[in-house]
Amino acid sequence: YIRNDLKLNCKFVIYLHNQATIACWPMRHWGGASLIQTKDRFVSSCIRDAECLKISFPEANCSTIPFSYKEISSEMVFSKPDEVEIPFIFIVRISSQKNIHTALLALKILKTQNPEISWVFHIYGKEDNLGSPNMGISEEGYQQFLMDLCETLKIKEKVFFHGHQDIKHLKDVLKKRRHI
Repeated sequence: YIRNDLKLNCKFVIYLHNQATIACWPMRHWGGASLIQTKDRFVSSCIRDAECLKISFPEANCSTIPFSYKEISSEMVFSKPDEVEIPFIFIVRISSQKNIHTALLALKILKTQNPEISWVFHIYGKEDNLGSPNMGISEEGYQQFLMDLCETLKIKEKVFFHGHQDIKHLKDVLKKRRHI
């Protein structure tokens, strides 16, 4: 609309949000791809996304800015891994699209093959019950499935579901000590 109808030739900054891995099809589908100019700047969260973008738009300018939280505090505790459990923290929509079940299976393997390594897995987020709408797959009860899986894998005492939390609380959790 800005370029086509208003005829404004301003520079666009376009956040990819993993669109490059699907060849930017939404942009192509709605006609935006033909309006991209070499002066426009794409922003990706990882190098691989930037590389995929070059397949769709070989002349594209792309900056990679990884996801992170900005507040690094001198109060962070960097204890030695052998002194405490290694905390894995996952802030996510509770959805099978996020492969949380695969993470649980990987942690079971870690527990089985390296029993000397102590860890905990904290999951922050709310179940969305969206399934995979693009594939016509509905889904409800994924969080209960995950909780049952933890029981089956005998890792229930290591996995904590905290639900949706506000950003201030999450920042406080992330600043407390190092984590994965």
